Amino acid sequence: MCGHISRTCTAVLRIFSGHSDGNHGHVEISVGIHEFLKVRFKKFEQNIKGFNEVGIPVGVYFYSYANSKESAIKDAEWVLEQIKGYEVELGVAYDWESWSFYNNFHQSFYSTTMNAKAFLDTVAKEGYKGLLYSSKNYLEKVWFPLDDYDVWLAHYTRETSYQGKYKYWQLASNGRVAGINGFVDVNIMYE
Repeated sequence: MCGHISRTCTAVLRIFSGHSDGNHGHVEISVGIHEFLKVRFKKFEQNIKGFNEVGIPVGVYFYSYANSKESAIKDAEWVLEQIKGYEVELGVAYDWESWSFYNNFHQSFYSTTMNAKAFLDTVAKEGYKGLLYSSKNYLEKVWFPLDDYDVWLAHYTRETSYQGKYKYWQLASNGRVAGINGFVDVNIMYE
C-alpha cells in the first residue's frame, strides 16, 4: 500500500466515540506521514486486520469526552474491546479536547489530567503503550506531566518550539497525497 511512497510505513487508527446512541462515529487511518483515509467505523475491523496482515505497525487514537476517572476507564475498556486480538504496536493515544464542555463537566486541570492517566493506566495494564495527544498550548498550560507516557504533540508549524519530550509530532492538517481528495494530517513518529 505505501511501499512506493516510503520504505517504512505506520498506521494510526483513530477511533472517535461519545455518541449516546452507541454509534462510534468513524475511524481515521494515517499511514506514515504520507497517506490518510477516512472510513466508517464498520470498516475498522477490515482496516486493522489488513494492516496487521501486511505487517504495517498500528496505533490507536481515541477522542474522549470523559468527565471522570470512571468514564475514562470505561472509554479505555471500550477501546481494549475493539482492539482485542490485533497487533497494536504503536500504542493507544488519548485525546481530550472537549473544552467547550469543560465548565459543565466541573473539571480542573488536575482532574482532567487524572482522567487521562486513568485511561492510559488501564490500557497499559493490558500491555499497550499509552500516549497523550494534545496541542502545544495545552501541553504547556493545561496538562500536568504524565511522565510514564509518551506525548503526541499537535503543533502546526514548520519548526516546533515545544520544549517537552514527544514521540509523535502532528505538524500540519493541510498535507496532500496523490489519489486522496482533500487535505491530510501530517504526522512524524520519532524512534
